[in-house]
Amino acid sequence: MNTIEQLSKAFDWRYATKKFDATKKISAETLTLLKDAMRKAPSSFGLQPYEVYLVESDEVKEKLSPACMNQPQITTASHLAIFVAKNEVSEDYVEKFTTLVRDERNFTEESWKNFDAFLKGVIASKGETVAGWTQRQAYISAGFLLLSAAGLEIDSCPMEGFNPEAVAEVLGVNFNEYTPVVMVALGHRSEEDATQHMPKVRVTEEKLIHTL
Repeated sequence: MNTIEQLSKAFDWRYATKKFDATKKISAETLTLLKDAMRKAPSSFGLQPYEVYLVESDEVKEKLSPACMNQPQITTASHLAIFVAKNEVSEDYVEKFTTLVRDERNFTEESWKNFDAFLKGVIASKGETVAGWTQRQAYISAGFLLLSAAGLEIDSCPMEGFNPEAVAEVLGVNFNEYTPVVMVALGHRSEEDATQHMPKVRVTEEKLIHTL
C-alpha cells in the first residue's frame, strides 16, 4: 500500500470514538510518536503558546469525568491529551522563544534583535484578541494529533464538552494564565461502540471546496 492509499484509509478509518476499550492501552512506542506529533505540529512562528497535559492516570480521569459531563470517553480512553492555551503572551515569553531560535539557527545579534522586536510587535498588535489566537494555535496541534493517531490506527475523539475552569482545577492549572480549550481522547475502540458502524456523513467535495 502506497502513501496515498494509507492516507485515504486513515481518513475513512477514523471516527469520533464514543467508547473505548479500557483494557487496551496505547503502547509506549506509539505514545512516543503521538507526543512527537504534538511537539512538532505547526504553529504561528513556531511560538506554541499552549501546553498539553497527557492524562494516563485512571484516578485523574475519574476526577475529570464530572467536569466533562460524565462522557464515557473520559474514563475509558487510554490517554487524554488536554490542550491549554495561554491567556496572554508576555514579552518575556516571546524573548525566551526568540533566544532559543537564535541559538538553534545561529542568528547574528542584529538578526535576533530584529526578529525579537518584530515578533513582540506582532503579539502586541493582537491586543485583547491574543487569547483567541493562542487557542487557534492549540487546535492546530490537536488536529495534527488526530491525523497522526489515525495513521497509527489509534482511535480518537476531539472534545469540547467540558467545564474549562473545573478541568483546570483538576489539572492544577492556573486558570488566570491558561484556559483548557480542547481535549483529545485516545485509545482503542470498544466493540460496544455502535458509532463505528455508522456511515461517515460529510458534504460533497463540490459543496465544501471551491477551486479558483
